[in-house]
Amino acid sequence: MYALIITKLKPPHKRDRKNIQKVAQNIRRISNKEMKNEILSRVGNNSVNRLSLSTLKPKRWLSDEVINIFLSILQERNSSNYRINQSQTNMYMYTSFFFIELFQNNSYDYNNVRDFSRHIPGGNMFDLKKIIVPIHDGGNHWTLIEINFL
Repeated sequence: MYALIITKLKPPHKRDRKNIQKVAQNIRRISNKEMKNEILSRVGNNSVNRLSLSTLKPKRWLSDEVINIFLSILQERNSSNYRINQSQTNMYMYTSFFFIELFQNNSYDYNNVRDFSRHIPGGNMFDLKKIIVPIHDGGNHWTLIEINFL
C-alpha cells in the first residue's frame, strides 16, 4: 500500500547544524556582487553559489540550488544514520530536476528519469520507507511531496 503525503520541510537536525552554520556564514558574505558565481558550499554532488544564496534574503524567489543543497544535507544525514542503525527510516530525496524531467513538455515521460533511480541506496525504491520530491510550481511556489511506502 502506498500513501502520498504533502508536507513542509522540518527544521534541521542538530547534527546538520555544522553544514547549516557554514551555509549561514556564506549568506552573510553574499553582498559581493562581483563574485556572484563563486561556489560557496558543496554537499554531495550539489553546490550553491553566491547568487543563489542571495535568494534567501527577504522578498526573493527561492532558487532550486538552495532547495537541492538543503535536501542533500538531509540525504547525507539519513544515509549515515541508516548505515549505523538499520531501524532508522531509509529514504531518498530527489533533486528539483527530477519532477521537471519527468513531466517535460507537460507530459509524463519515464525515459527522462530512468537513470535518476540508480542513485537510490540498494537500487530498489520499494525497499525505501520514504521518497521526497521537491516541485517548483510555476516558478513561484515550492511543494514537497513525501511518498510513504507503508
